[in-house]
Amino acid sequence: MLRKIFIFTFFIFLNLVLIVNTFAKESNSSEIITGTYQYSAIEGNNKQNQNTFLYKDSDFTKSSFLGSKSLEVLSIQVASASLSWYGPELDEYELDSSQNDYNIRNLLEAMKFNSIEANKYYNSEKKENSVGVIIGHKTIMQAGKEYTLLAIIPRSAGYKQEWAGNFTIGDQDLHEGFKSARDEILRFTKQYMEKNDIKGDLKVWTVGYSRGAAISNMVGGFFAGGGIDYFGGSVRITPEDVYCYTIGTPSSVKDGADKNIELSVSANRSQADYANDTVGEAFTYTKGGKVSVSDSQYNGIRSIISSDDAFALLPLEQWGFTRYGRVVASDEGLSSEEEMLEELATISEYVYEAYTSDGKINKFTEKKFDLKTLSIVDKESNVSQIEFFKGRLNGLATKIKTNKIYNDEYQEALKSTIGTYGMAATLIGSISDSTDMEISQMIYPLIYTYLAYVSDELQSEGRANNETEAVAIAIQDILTYFTGTEIDENSFKVDDFVKIVMKYVADNEDEPISDMVVSGIIDLVPDNYKVFLSMFNVFSTNPDSTTEESLKAFIRACYYGTDPESAAYEVYKTPEETRQLLYMTMAMVIGTDMPEIADLICDSNGNFDGHGSFENFVDLMLIKTKQEKDENGAIVKTYTNMAELADKELIDLLDNLLQEAINQSEELYGIEYRNDFQKQFNNMKENITKVREILSTLFFYTKDGYKAGESIENTLTLVQNALLIAMPHFDEIYLALSRTSDRYINNYEYETGAKQIIEENNEGAIFIIDADYSLFITGGEVYVDDVLVDSNNYISESGSTKITLKKDYLDSLSKGEHTLKIVFNDGGIAETTFTTTINNPQTSDNIMLYALMFGISIIGLIRLKKKYIYLNLLIKNKTSN
Repeated sequence: MLRKIFIFTFFIFLNLVLIVNTFAKESNSSEIITGTYQYSAIEGNNKQNQNTFLYKDSDFTKSSFLGSKSLEVLSIQVASASLSWYGPELDEYELDSSQNDYNIRNLLEAMKFNSIEANKYYNSEKKENSVGVIIGHKTIMQAGKEYTLLAIIPRSAGYKQEWAGNFTIGDQDLHEGFKSARDEILRFTKQYMEKNDIKGDLKVWTVGYSRGAAISNMVGGFFAGGGIDYFGGSVRITPEDVYCYTIGTPSSVKDGADKNIELSVSANRSQADYANDTVGEAFTYTKGGKVSVSDSQYNGIRSIISSDDAFALLPLEQWGFTRYGRVVASDEGLSSEEEMLEELATISEYVYEAYTSDGKINKFTEKKFDLKTLSIVDKESNVSQIEFFKGRLNGLATKIKTNKIYNDEYQEALKSTIGTYGMAATLIGSISDSTDMEISQMIYPLIYTYLAYVSDELQSEGRANNETEAVAIAIQDILTYFTGTEIDENSFKVDDFVKIVMKYVADNEDEPISDMVVSGIIDLVPDNYKVFLSMFNVFSTNPDSTTEESLKAFIRACYYGTDPESAAYEVYKTPEETRQLLYMTMAMVIGTDMPEIADLICDSNGNFDGHGSFENFVDLMLIKTKQEKDENGAIVKTYTNMAELADKELIDLLDNLLQEAINQSEELYGIEYRNDFQKQFNNMKENITKVREILSTLFFYTKDGYKAGESIENTLTLVQNALLIAMPHFDEIYLALSRTSDRYINNYEYETGAKQIIEENNEGAIFIIDADYSLFITGGEVYVDDVLVDSNNYISESGSTKITLKKDYLDSLSKGEHTLKIVFNDGGIAETTFTTTINNPQTSDNIMLYALMFGISIIGLIRLKKKYIYLNLLIKNKTSN
């Protein structure tokens, strides 16, 4: 009897195991959610945009190493929604910072995440190295196992002065600003997990755009690289459960960094500016090791970067900075440019119109200045915009060779500049309304900045011994560039300079350059000397000619000689004689203010011949330029060099542009904002020399030593293409590229075996993929119906890559069509389907069968129990008798 009881009990247990096992194999979370979301967009006027989203649990029930197009698209959308919110009814940007998480909170709620919380920075005023982050969680089932899916979303725009943290690089192997932001997120994450009693197996989804992308990349690297120790022993995570998608991702870490530093977490900052830091004690990682950013443990981290995204080049790769995980080209697998642009038009008409002309992407073109027409025109060159921008950054890398040099000498300058810009960007309307800024006000600061740069460069190259020589050489180089005239620097006279200018203007008399020179001459003549201009009428053959026409005739005569039909011919026949009149006029007009000019244009015999050296002429001009005079003409300050003068002019320009707007910012954002803005601005002015050096190198640098023409062209190209250079960084463009890309599908083709039908008497199914076997044997995986297949259930061989699914495994599959996905260690995938005709019970049939067997077992056990009770009663009865 006991034997029967044991058999029935074992039978019940066996059926229960079969039922649980069946559900374990079949039960994955499979919820699909669609809806709309909003994100803040700068489209002429700030406003809210709306788009549709698709969320699928199945994106998180398979290895993150596989990648997913739908998850990439959704991640870009989530990053967009994380931008600081502002209501469409507000005329000014972000007046109510307490609602900054409005859009991202709504999107996370729509995707059914629970307990959504944002840290204090998300909905308060930003600081220099602060970061906003929002977190939510939900439960995901994978192969019957329960996971907590944790969404960790940093704010990805609307930074204000927070953007300065991008340039707080530091002198170590981890970007200081990004790491401090990462640590704030980790402290908040730990607090969140403790508050919500999150334990057990964990999946982490973190996304970001721009600054948020770099921070998310570091968060993903922390979880995938072993940082889970920070959260204690109650949670577990594997690298395949880290889902990290970032777009336009700046670099943040150096390969080979010390893991003891990388995986340690700082405590909250105690400074007054960081009162909103999440409270948390410091954590020190001590297991050692070095970071290897391309290690397979980071395969779930993807940085989606456009080949034309200039912002993703920062910080400089020459300093050794890179990212965790894989870098994916945003246009990889792109179906067609036309399809992408059609998608972009549906996402944002504003961005589409700014990005295209006549249905084509606006083409980047290098620029040059046409002196004849006084216009900026295209160069005939094929350099791409990213290669051009890399050239600008190469200049910075040449000047600032390491991030330690940057940290010690330039970091404060650039941080304050970017902080000022970030805060000013919210006040563009106020700036334009409160200042009367004209282009002419920018000319002198730009010229002096350029001459200061040239002076340093030519002296460092050994081409000049002092500032005067350097400026003289620069002007001569510019003349050669525009006129094509070769100049001997050692014997160049004032008269040589005049001849070149006069010839060029005379040869282009019908072009705008001629009108500009004539107007310039007229403007230079003081009002009390304007009468002298009438003397040039004699050089015209028309007695009724205007002053402008007479001056043009005089300019022709200075190089080609006087027209024999003019009245002046009797006295000024030759070009030399005509130029004597020019020099005499110069001595009379400007000699009272600058008597030294006479020594340069008149020899000891009284001949006005322009015999003086051009370098001495430049020196005279520089002396006068460096003198600051009061309204009465008295000298009140003399600047030592062009650099000092350039700094002064830049500060004056900035004061004129920004100070009134700073004062007005208090009305919009309050006294705290105004004080922060003023602090950033003052710091920028205190570091104006370093700011000027960085900007000068960015604009004027040329690869093979200073060249005037190339320097001018680089500056014009950068300014004229500023919007086009910025466009590839727009999140809307990234979204359009991702939606129209097939980068996750069929990277490799099946040579044989695709879509095969497997008969009941099979001996296994063979699939041969056109991929090198080394890509599979070193980390490849096989998935059937998105479930990882145990390596005991298939055989892998070379040639190219041969996968044989074993008979026993095939026999265990249900009848019908199945998907097969072979994943290679380079991220490549080969997908197909196959069909089995084997009459295996369907899943529902199995459940019914097991349920029936379970029912029979229970009935049998009940009957057995009744017999046992009856027998026991009989025994008791006999014993009592």
